[in-house]
Amino acid sequence: EDETFLMILKLAGLDLGQLIEQGKSKDENVLHDRQLDLQDAATTLTNNVAGRWGQNTYRVQFRTDGQTFFTDIEEEAKKIGMIPLEEHSKGFQWFFSFDLHFMHDSDGTFEGCVLLLDEPGLHLHPGGQEDLLKRLDAYSEKNTTIYSTHLPFLVDLREPARIKVINH
Repeated sequence: EDETFLMILKLAGLDLGQLIEQGKSKDENVLHDRQLDLQDAATTLTNNVAGRWGQNTYRVQFRTDGQTFFTDIEEEAKKIGMIPLEEHSKGFQWFFSFDLHFMHDSDGTFEGCVLLLDEPGLHLHPGGQEDLLKRLDAYSEKNTTIYSTHLPFLVDLREPARIKVINH
């Protein structure tokens, strides 16, 4: 969880040390600036991931309570407001985390690599599997992506040349 949190901060353009120092201040202007930085970073991250989860448009929000940080997600169509990431479905959590990890880890270092994935997206419903297939296509633009699956929506029948059946 700590590694994921630090990764999210980095992708959002936030510096943990700076946020901690700002949080120690008693100056209302410093605390206000901290909140503005969190809002700006949440907007940046939201814009970077826009359209990736096809079931619902979502928005990221960061908030703090002293030195405790929270990542909240609002799925706009559900009309239930912001809720902590940990309270969303396992499938959404997995997709959000997987996609952000790949964004973070591929920051120039995975270009031209071979990515091997074993059964990605097991927690996803068919719509989520379709979204994952789109993300895998995007990852494959600069990499070779190989994955095993038993999930029917991760087999793109529109691209039969990509499908390899392996029996042993």
